[in-house]
Amino acid sequence: MNSLDSKLRVVLLGNPSLGIQSLFPENVDLQCISSARAAKKLLRANAPAMLLLMVADEAGDAQAEQLCRYVREGLADPLMKIVLLGEQGYALDEVAWLEQCGASCCLPVIEARRSINRSVIRRELESFTWLQLERHQREVETQLLMSITRFSRVNESVSSLIVPFSCALSEFCSACLCLQVKPGNGAESTVAVVYPQADESPAPALVAPLQGLIDLAIKQKSPQVQLLPQELDIQRIEQHVGTVIGGYLAFPLLVYDNVVRVLICLIPAAAMDRVSMHQVEVMSKAAEQLQVLLERRSAENQLKNQYVRLKRTMLELNATRDQLQHTEKMASIGQLAAGIAHEINNPLAYVMGNFRPLNEYVDTMMRMLELHGEFMQAMDMEADERTEHLRKTITEFEQKSDLTYIYDDIRALVNESRDGLMRVKDIISDLNSFSRKDVLETADFNVAEVINQTLRILKYELGNDTEVVVEVDTGLTIEGHRGFVQQVLTNLIKNGAQAMLQAQTPEPRLQVSVVLQGQTVDIRVLDNGPGISAALQKRIFEPFYTTKEVGKGTGLGLSVTYNLVQKMGGTLAVQSKEGCSTEFTLQLPLKLAVPQPQPA
Repeated sequence: MNSLDSKLRVVLLGNPSLGIQSLFPENVDLQCISSARAAKKLLRANAPAMLLLMVADEAGDAQAEQLCRYVREGLADPLMKIVLLGEQGYALDEVAWLEQCGASCCLPVIEARRSINRSVIRRELESFTWLQLERHQREVETQLLMSITRFSRVNESVSSLIVPFSCALSEFCSACLCLQVKPGNGAESTVAVVYPQADESPAPALVAPLQGLIDLAIKQKSPQVQLLPQELDIQRIEQHVGTVIGGYLAFPLLVYDNVVRVLICLIPAAAMDRVSMHQVEVMSKAAEQLQVLLERRSAENQLKNQYVRLKRTMLELNATRDQLQHTEKMASIGQLAAGIAHEINNPLAYVMGNFRPLNEYVDTMMRMLELHGEFMQAMDMEADERTEHLRKTITEFEQKSDLTYIYDDIRALVNESRDGLMRVKDIISDLNSFSRKDVLETADFNVAEVINQTLRILKYELGNDTEVVVEVDTGLTIEGHRGFVQQVLTNLIKNGAQAMLQAQTPEPRLQVSVVLQGQTVDIRVLDNGPGISAALQKRIFEPFYTTKEVGKGTGLGLSVTYNLVQKMGGTLAVQSKEGCSTEFTLQLPLKLAVPQPQPA
């Protein structure tokens, strides 16, 4: 980067006569080239501040024109100053050179114009320097804005993006040193050097003199460019950076009005005059844009965290829902336990009762076999008296024991015992099919069998006084989840039975009917119980809502039932007339939907 006092390179093509060197300031490095080819090579390699072309004749005129076009078109350099020097006796068409060839100015090499020529060259060099500074400022401004846009990249952390932004900001304000300050929560702030070289642990002597500036910068909410207070002793810092410091820039990074970082850029005294209002405006807008991006990243991170928590919560809710469904099923089994025990005790009672007469029958038959054996032995011995006695004893025992009845009754007892044990087996099988935690598989099942099986489980719940009517096509089958359908029917039938029992309905009647309608099946459960009021019908499917007494209902039965029906792709509706009847209609597709397990 060139300044007004830095060394400038000037290339002269031609013979440096008439004291050309005296036309330039002391900070100019004048290089004389004798050929156009060498001049092109030097221009391409070094891009000097000024090209001087001495023109003494038409050949020099053509050569100068070629070099002008090479600079403006070949090198595409609009900043390099091109000055044509017309030697004495050769007139230059200044208008043509300026408009057609892109020259900066034309000067006659005359002793009388030496002072004027010196001023013009000085002015052109200053113009070049300022143009270079302006172009450099545009470049660093672009770099600053580009470093801000990088904050929108979610795959890079904020900490890693602050360092290149700090470097771009330091270049933009011509800083010689940049500190990154991280405010501490109730503790000392963390300070690191990020420009010109990153240093996470700068020397205390470098940071200590700036502690007052650091504390002040943390309290600020917008970029501030200030002169360095005279009371600060920063000689060691100036020795470290190798220049005199004249001011500083405090640039806070805000997130929802909280300062998360502060960048302190120390600006050399020689560069303070370059800090313009335009730069201050750019930094203010940069701070606003950076705040928006940081707040958006913060919001996105919060949203991402909330999404993760929500996803975890949804998985937990799904698991809890499945557990509630299974718990509700177990609760239903608990309510049915007494009835199931009664149903099992009945067949067990007559099975056990059959074994007592069966044992007596076996004893009788064994005695009869013993007598028969003795009789056969007596016949072999031809003992007439003994044979006659045994024949008489057998006849009397046979008449007394009624063996014909025993033979028939043994068959009946065995058949009854077999039937009783099969009844126990059916009850246990029905109970197991209802109580086990369902596997998410589908299969074709017979609707009538599911209904009859459910009614067998609920036989004790329905009681002997309840008239049960089933209207279903025994051959109707649907594809779906048998266990879920059975659980839904159990809840609906049980609720109807309990409602009729609680209301002490004189002639309780429960009707289960199945109607096939196109691709759907309607299973209707109708009872002649007390009915449900219109107000309560709107709430019966709500979780934990129950009309039963405290401790006698969880309020989950119909809620779980409703959710199961929805998971199977069906609908559940209720129609009721208060004091008359209640009908639940379960509508299912012929091919039921299968609830899929949630991903872990």
